Amino acid sequence: MRIAFIILACLCLVTLMACRSARTEPRLQGTWRSNKDETVSQWRRDGVLTARVIERFESEVLGKMSVTYSGIRVTSTTGNNWTEVSEYRVVESGDDFVVFDQFSDVYKRTLRYRVRFMKDGYWISNDEILKGYTEKFDLVSR
Repeated sequence: MRIAFIILACLCLVTLMACRSARTEPRLQGTWRSNKDETVSQWRRDGVLTARVIERFESEVLGKMSVTYSGIRVTSTTGNNWTEVSEYRVVESGDDFVVFDQFSDVYKRTLRYRVRFMKDGYWISNDEILKGYTEKFDLVSR
């Protein structure tokens, strides 16, 4: 009888840990679009990135990406050029932010992102990609 109780307790603990690691972030749910103008304005104000880096991102990346969060799945796409589908895991959250880990096919490793929510969207940052990287996304649909 005691062994059955210990096994049941272990199973409950494993189930709780699995539920916690797979929790979603309700504020992320929906489709978001990169806001090129606000991102470039912020980068120029901050002065962290060089003009050359800003120009390259402005012409090749910014404003082209859409990101959809559905449950724990995140789909990032630039349309016909590139799509990445993976899962994210919430690490930390607060009143106006969430930190999550997501595996990147591009970088072949798990990256940690910090999202700061605003009334009209969110800013996402990751110094692992590029020191000083932050990008504004606007809500398209829930």
